[in-house]
Amino acid sequence: MGREETPTRLHAPSPESRILGCLLGGAVGDALGAPVEFLSLAEIRHQFGPEGVREYEPAYGRMGAITDDTQMTLFTAEGLLRADVRYCRRGICDPPSIVQHAYLRWLATQGEKLNATIAREEGWPDGWLVGVKELWSRRAPGNTCLAALKGTKKLGDKPSNNSKGCGTVMRVAPVGLVCSSASEGAWSAFDLGMKVSRLTHGHPSGYLAGGFFAALVACILDGLPLRDAVAAAVRPLDGREDGGEVREAVEAAVRLAEAGEPSPERVESLGKGWTAEEAVAIDADEVVTAMAKTIAELTSSQTGEARQGMIEQLTREIMDFDAQFRREDAMGTAGSEARH
Repeated sequence: MGREETPTRLHAPSPESRILGCLLGGAVGDALGAPVEFLSLAEIRHQFGPEGVREYEPAYGRMGAITDDTQMTLFTAEGLLRADVRYCRRGICDPPSIVQHAYLRWLATQGEKLNATIAREEGWPDGWLVGVKELWSRRAPGNTCLAALKGTKKLGDKPSNNSKGCGTVMRVAPVGLVCSSASEGAWSAFDLGMKVSRLTHGHPSGYLAGGFFAALVACILDGLPLRDAVAAAVRPLDGREDGGEVREAVEAAVRLAEAGEPSPERVESLGKGWTAEEAVAIDADEVVTAMAKTIAELTSSQTGEARQGMIEQLTREIMDFDAQFRREDAMGTAGSEARH
């Protein structure tokens, strides 16, 4: 199938700014949503008033707590960095398998018993993020992700489920980060995002939604205007018989956005966000209408400043982690990927 030329890009921010913006924005949204994740719209308004959540609220025994969404996003980023290092050093790499290894390290932070043979190797779990004590917290992780990873025996294993839950969309943004400046970035991000999503979710709507969202992030970070980004991100679904649910969900979101700024009730008409296609529909609607406000006011409080500082530190450490790997020789401490 033909690949159309993309519109002229806008001025792109620095790579560091894009990484920080993606991770910080995702973490802030996650923290705002954590207290209401399992509440209906009526319950949210009853508890927090007609405008809903306007600032950090208590969740998991603290203010501004992140959930498994941010945890797995960060482990996705770490896995992608290590995949890049392996390719630079060895000239061969299967990025989804390296990300799968990262997810197994995340599973260890959740206190779960692993069946994977790699977990029995000396020095496991390795990596930088397992050393961040704040990430060793169980924050309502999705059952599909837990079951799929616990069932993994070797890198490359695929899940036996038929799930299309939202656990794919919530963690794949870093795929868009690493593919944003690549040639045909949307297509590259879609393909890798789909493969990373398929590590835990077996239904096409689950992993294709992950591919779409990764492509959407790549297009936005590459400077495409918002509407053009949605159009470019959905294009890899052309001709796919199994992509109908995701395409229909995105098209419904675009129609809703074009009808004017949506109310909470209208956004809720796209679904609850528990399935992957509903999650990307809501994401697409938010993008097209540019409903997101500046996060400056959310990081102006002491709690917000602390959260921004933590994410900035995570960003610096992840980038330093990559630089460190590039400096190590082949017999150094690059981690068990070098052996697999």
